Amino acid sequence: VVVKVRFGETAVLNCSAKGEPTPTITWTSPAHRAIVPLSNKYQIANNATLHIQKIQRFDSGNYTCSARNIAGTDKKVVHVEVLVSTPVINGFESSEIVRKTVVKDQRVLLDCRANGNPVPRIMWVITVHRNGTLDIHSVRISDSVALLCIARNEGGEAKLQVQLEVTEGVEKPRLRSSPTESVQLTNGILSLNFIQLFIVSSQCIN
Repeated sequence: VVVKVRFGETAVLNCSAKGEPTPTITWTSPAHRAIVPLSNKYQIANNATLHIQKIQRFDSGNYTCSARNIAGTDKKVVHVEVLVSTPVINGFESSEIVRKTVVKDQRVLLDCRANGNPVPRIMWVITVHRNGTLDIHSVRISDSVALLCIARNEGGEAKLQVQLEVTEGVEKPRLRSSPTESVQLTNGILSLNFIQLFIVSSQCIN
């Protein structure tokens, strides 16, 4: 018999026996040790059902139910498999590299949101928010580095590498106009707008 249970949940192992006289039922752990009922980890119900609380990966293995009376002994083995899932960072199941370009002196938030069972532990090389976001205040040109976020649990690990590039501030070009100058002509007044980026020359024709 195989029982599959998700990490952190309660595993329920059934065992029932008949005999005359009524047999005594005991459970043995994968380490071949008798399981004591009503402990923080194990509980055995009146019908001999074994409950394993908050199951961990090391709880996997073969549990033996033994029914015994003066006529003899019978045994049943239940294999427990604890289900875990490898962490996923920002929706990516394996190592991922992203590039992010920011302007110096600005605030930068680098997300490293990990899901998995059990809940992954998130590690950056410097302080992070609880949700895995790396917060860098007033970035400098020298902050242009490769940053690594690692999410790890009993099921494995996932990595996110962020290539952070900090650049100088950029601004959209705008043309500046100089004051309007007037040139007097015989047939009226002609107004010309000069832009500082250009040199305007005139030539008289005799």
